[in-house]
Amino acid sequence: MLKDNYSSTAAAEFVVYPPTFIDCVPMVKITMKQKIKNMLERIVKIDLSLKKRFSKLW
Repeated sequence: MLKDNYSSTAAAEFVVYPPTFIDCVPMVKITMKQKIKNMLERIVKIDLSLKKRFSKLW
């Protein structure tokens, strides 16, 4: 019961104060940055593949 309660409050704090929560936990900060970087790279790859497809169409 305590674990569930703690995780829900941590999640609530994360929603309300994302920067401070991330700053308090350096590892979370690093993994979040990495996830965002990977996400952006994936978006760029998708964008490039779409551009290649569209360039063939035009």
